[in-house]
Amino acid sequence: MIDYSHMRFCKPVTIKKTPKPINKISEKNKEEMLKLKKIKKSILSEANSLHTNCEYCKKNCQSLELHHIIYRSECMNHPEKHSKINSLLLCRTCHKLMHDHKDLRNKYIKERKLWETFDFIKKENYE
Repeated sequence: MIDYSHMRFCKPVTIKKTPKPINKISEKNKEEMLKLKKIKKSILSEANSLHTNCEYCKKNCQSLELHHIIYRSECMNHPEKHSKINSLLLCRTCHKLMHDHKDLRNKYIKERKLWETFDFIKKENYE
């Protein structure tokens, strides 16, 4: 028989599992998400029924994605954040490109004169 008395052993450790946090969505956020979903659906269904091309690369795509020129995070409570003037219909590739290169949106801010709609945008930055 082997003698283990000279060896030290760790005491058993009990691991307490912390419960995962429950993601609660407030009623206001639910309403906002439903509103956005409705707007996206109407804009995309209209575009797809018209066989609209991507507004950036001009290619005809099977499915288009809705992109906010002025990001929702920049204009949280603005009534025009989901309007057509602030929306672009893009193919998946161009949508990713817009998010990766935020300076590309400047062209659309200037073309659409978004400083007239969003007062925090300074016109002189786009002249």
